[in-house]
Amino acid sequence: MGHAASAVVDAGHRWIRTQTLARYEQARSTTKREPAARFENLSRDPFGTLEGIREAMVGYAADWQERLIDRNERGLTPQELVECEKDLTAFRDEESRFAAGLAALVADEKLLDAFIGMNEIFRRTSADRGYDRWRLFQIVFIVTQLPALAIREGTTEGSWPEGVDRSWGDVLDWGDVLWFPTGGGKTEAYLGLISCAALYDRLRGKRFGVTAWLRFPLRMLSVQQLQRAATVLWETEMQRQMLLGEESEDSDPISLGYFVGGGSTPNTIYTGSRGRWSYGRLEQDGSLREKLLLVSDCPSCRGERTVGIVVDSEAHRIRHVCSRCSTELPVYVSDEEVYRFLPTVLVGTVDKMAAVAWNPKFSMLWGGAAWKCPEHDEHGYGLGDFCVYGCPTNPRRGRSYASRRQVVSPYDPAPSFHIQDELHLLQEELGAFAGHYETLVRSCEMAAGDGLPPKTVAATATIEGFEHQVRHVYGVPNARRFPGRGFDRLESFYATPDADPDNEEGNPKTARIYVAFRPPNMHAADAASLCARLIHEEIGRLHENLYEAAAWLPNARTEEEVGALLRYYDTTLTYVGSKTRGLRVRQSLEREAGRLRPGGSRDLATEFLSGDSSLAEIADTVRRVESPPGWEEEGHLDATVATSVISHGVDVERFNLMVMDGIPEETADYIQASSRSGRRHVGLIVAVLASYSLRASSIYHRFNEYHAHLDRLVSPVPVNRFAKYAAHRTASGVLVGLLYGRYAAVAKTDNLKKRNVAAQLISPSERTNLPFQVAPVELLHHVEAAYAVSEGIYPEGLELAIREILRDQTRRFIHVVRGSRKEKIADAVRPAPMTSLRDVDAGVSFQPASNTDWQELEHFRRA
Repeated sequence: MGHAASAVVDAGHRWIRTQTLARYEQARSTTKREPAARFENLSRDPFGTLEGIREAMVGYAADWQERLIDRNERGLTPQELVECEKDLTAFRDEESRFAAGLAALVADEKLLDAFIGMNEIFRRTSADRGYDRWRLFQIVFIVTQLPALAIREGTTEGSWPEGVDRSWGDVLDWGDVLWFPTGGGKTEAYLGLISCAALYDRLRGKRFGVTAWLRFPLRMLSVQQLQRAATVLWETEMQRQMLLGEESEDSDPISLGYFVGGGSTPNTIYTGSRGRWSYGRLEQDGSLREKLLLVSDCPSCRGERTVGIVVDSEAHRIRHVCSRCSTELPVYVSDEEVYRFLPTVLVGTVDKMAAVAWNPKFSMLWGGAAWKCPEHDEHGYGLGDFCVYGCPTNPRRGRSYASRRQVVSPYDPAPSFHIQDELHLLQEELGAFAGHYETLVRSCEMAAGDGLPPKTVAATATIEGFEHQVRHVYGVPNARRFPGRGFDRLESFYATPDADPDNEEGNPKTARIYVAFRPPNMHAADAASLCARLIHEEIGRLHENLYEAAAWLPNARTEEEVGALLRYYDTTLTYVGSKTRGLRVRQSLEREAGRLRPGGSRDLATEFLSGDSSLAEIADTVRRVESPPGWEEEGHLDATVATSVISHGVDVERFNLMVMDGIPEETADYIQASSRSGRRHVGLIVAVLASYSLRASSIYHRFNEYHAHLDRLVSPVPVNRFAKYAAHRTASGVLVGLLYGRYAAVAKTDNLKKRNVAAQLISPSERTNLPFQVAPVELLHHVEAAYAVSEGIYPEGLELAIREILRDQTRRFIHVVRGSRKEKIADAVRPAPMTSLRDVDAGVSFQPASNTDWQELEHFRRA
């Protein structure tokens, strides 16, 4: 152990030396290319290609059995053999589920057509990026999920290979966690699954409605992921038109809805010019329109940054239109448009589920719509009496014009998939509150639809104890991870170390070099900015002396080659733990901006990204990094300083020099953040370790051991849906959400937002125009179902405790609904339903004093 230094010992324990900067080289892993899963082959002969993969899986399992279990080549202990057999059993289950996916393709011809179409889509969208095949884990994962689609048409069994029966009747009772290291391709895997599901819905007769709901924890949503999703869905729409031909006019286009609301995008856009989100303000304010731009590159003409926002106040639409080819992208940006047009795929945040207690139209996402407006198909679908403002079908002067509207009957209205990205971030109170709303939505979807819940899929690169987390968040009986472990730490059926052909010893390529800097007397932010400045000084020196670098770089012999290599290393990323530290680092770099750019061509250009940054600002920064001008030119971005807003979903090839102002407390956060570097080229991560921190000292002293076992040091996610006060906080929102999400969806009305109508619903003795009424005991039963209790998933003692809380809360709710004088149900209940999953404390009403300065109030109104 080194003191004030890092100690390095050779493998043979023959020598020891110290070094000032601790250093660890992380090996690069890559997905196996054989057996190949080429898009073209899967389009022409899907069964031949897939069966080749299945046979390889069977052979891998047989080799595992023979070498490690039967012959015990590695001399495993009895306990190690038990664990090894568990992993082998899990892999054989993967092969069995993969075979069940093939059986589903055989049993359902429409599913096969959708699967072939999906491969055609990815053949087109991946060609520009240089890919002609799926990564092995991607195609196996997609195929294992196909039974979850087939079961929605009543297909629960099939055979593959011939004579081997497969059954998947319980597939929706499992929560599947897609686990793969960062940068491995998880996003493409679930986008492929979504594309296949969308085509399958249209082929089986689901003419409109939501197919998949893709959720991210709060703001952890990358503009790159939105662009990729928009491109895939655009090509999916092209494939839908080809598959259906003239019949494509009978169903809605494949579309994307951005479902976050609040400060990012508007819940409602108002007519006139009043309020921040109004058509008048949007038409006048270009910067405000820029905040609504979700997709800037056109998937139709492949134009870069050609898409802009067009405000259509007459049709009540915010349109994404390409300036080059005039194509309008099927993208909906406001909550109001999401409810009216029911996009095929929703992309949004976990937080948004709390809105089920505030808007009856929320239930349209799984209960479907009651009617469609005939006004040029511009107004979309609806549930209650009113369409958009000014629509001639709205009731007026005591007369109703609803007869003009087309009555619609949704087919299997519930989404096929709920997909959660970055699962590991759903923890503590966020995980508990999200769990209550997740199970509420799941119970409503089963009641309002055909009795089938969506399939739950989650994705993450860092997970531990996922079985507990999935049960507590999603209320499903079972959970499993895909892919499981192989019999070698660095190799599995799907992945292998990336071999370096120039290395005679056969060592794998290096993905990242981790270096620890431990300043004795500096603030972490100051030390981080010092490291960044030193790196920029060296970047400038190399750019000014390309010939010198060419003399010692083994793979760059000319000045042109050195310049091409430097292109991947002349933009730095400094990761900070807070906005305050980020501003401190940026200011330090800007003070030295002139000195860090020798030659005087221009000053150092920096950008700071935080949770306050808009999607447009993040997208602009990512573009400047991905497609930079020359190092000497004005538009080149030299340094990016960012908080955790950039630690998930950002895949930038040029973020290869990274400085961190400390190692995050959770190892999972450290893995996620540091993996922004070294995605394709060798990355350097300089971690500043505080001298006063015992944890930092421990990491510094055991730097190699810590980094060699990062994946084993990930902590289990702490989440408990039975936390003592969690149900007290969510009960009011869940009860109101039950009125809207279950009863309003079945009754096809939005009148339950009125307290007196809700009172009639839960008072069987009263006369009502509603198609049904709910007795108090039935309401309690549905509340328990919304919390996933009484289904045998959780220990009986925990369920008994929460049932007592739910009985008390349900009695209070009935009393308030029947006795309150408030007009709206959401205003009557106390505590008020959560407005977001971060709304931990109960709200307190307040009003300004009579002598308050009106200018101060005006300030808050503008804010």
